[in-house]
Amino acid sequence: MIWLWRLALTAYLLLLPVGALLPETPAGGFHVNDKLLHAGAFFGLALLADLALPGRRYDWANLLALFTLGVLIEAVQYPTGYRAASLADLAADAAGLGLYGLVRGRWLGRIKTK
Repeated sequence: MIWLWRLALTAYLLLLPVGALLPETPAGGFHVNDKLLHAGAFFGLALLADLALPGRRYDWANLLALFTLGVLIEAVQYPTGYRAASLADLAADAAGLGLYGLVRGRWLGRIKTK
């Protein structure tokens, strides 16, 4: 079953940056939905990383590694001209990672036993 989680994580790691670099919808700007999407995307990333790499603790090093992906995405968006780098997006990414850390113990035991 671990191979399936690793395949899902690999696909997610490929699709997340691609989706982040596609041109925005014409509405643009600061939207709550956009921030919820960021938080949800990084919550999902943390979940998949945890499931794909069993035996690793979910600690500050893991959080920093996952958050670094968000920083890299924002850095690559900056020069595109059609996307904007945003500290609010990074905050939403961090919120998703933090929320996962809070609910991890309760959910992960249930997912791994199925």
